[in-house]
Amino acid sequence: SASLNTFFETVDHDTSRGAFDPWTVYDRYSGRYIVMAEEVDDASQQAFFLIGVSTTSAPDDLNLAGAGGDWYVYATPATHDFGDGLAWLDYPKIAADADSLYLTGNYFTFAGGSFSRVMISRLDKTPMLSGTLGTRTDIVAPSLVFTLQPAQSIGRSASDPQLFVDNWT
Repeated sequence: SASLNTFFETVDHDTSRGAFDPWTVYDRYSGRYIVMAEEVDDASQQAFFLIGVSTTSAPDDLNLAGAGGDWYVYATPATHDFGDGLAWLDYPKIAADADSLYLTGNYFTFAGGSFSRVMISRLDKTPMLSGTLGTRTDIVAPSLVFTLQPAQSIGRSASDPQLFVDNWT
């Protein structure tokens, strides 16, 4: 076992809060495990998605890729200004389909901590299976959406739309 901070040590930003809110899924399409957490630094007003992708379908430890390790790890920004000030990600979730990873979360402003919006981040999964962060596309959810969660796909083709569930609309 390892702490989240130890697991993501090579990509974390030594933030004031460290890594938190972990989530794990098994991607049936690639046969890999995907681990996600978030990291927030109030002082610099920066937040990050932290993502780990297993190198095999049966990782036997939490060692990073290279020299027999079982995981590729990545960090990508999770800070956005929706027009009401810079906001950080909270309650992140992740799901996979045939060719993509979908990350969602609620964004709260650094100044005051009020809810701002929800954003969906789509990452191209294929390069991430080999150690390179995938191309990212962001979509801002409609204003009444809160706690949007991507549905874990099973048996759907890459051309099928991704499904999401939220608890407000």
